[in-house]
Amino acid sequence: EYKINKENNEILKKFREQQSNFDNIYGYDTYRECYDVFGNLKNKARLDELKEQKKSKDEYKEKSRSYYSNNKSNYNYNKYSSYIDPFQGNYNENEKKLLKKLYRKMSMQFHPDRNQDNQKEAQEMMMLINKLKEEWNI
Repeated sequence: EYKINKENNEILKKFREQQSNFDNIYGYDTYRECYDVFGNLKNKARLDELKEQKKSKDEYKEKSRSYYSNNKSNYNYNKYSSYIDPFQGNYNENEKKLLKKLYRKMSMQFHPDRNQDNQKEAQEMMMLINKLKEEWNI
């Protein structure tokens, strides 16, 4: 009886460990959908589905992370780091409208989403265009 109890405890310990590791990766209570207590695969279709979901979820996270970091790098907040503004443009309302129109044209032309073939250069151009926008106060 002692040996059987010990074997059962070992099987359950191994099962719980595998279940915990699997559930941490694929979600709560997904291990039982794919495997039995002994670790034998019982539902291959569900396992493949979970792997596909995990892959698409990871790809989405990576795209979101890269978009956020690229978007964040487009803006320069050094303007607020000092009390003195080295560039103070004196533009009237008509000139500001023209500058705003120019900004829109340039940003549409050089936006990274529109220039997929040369995205690095487009990001640098957008950083420069955004810097000009801040300097022009539009």
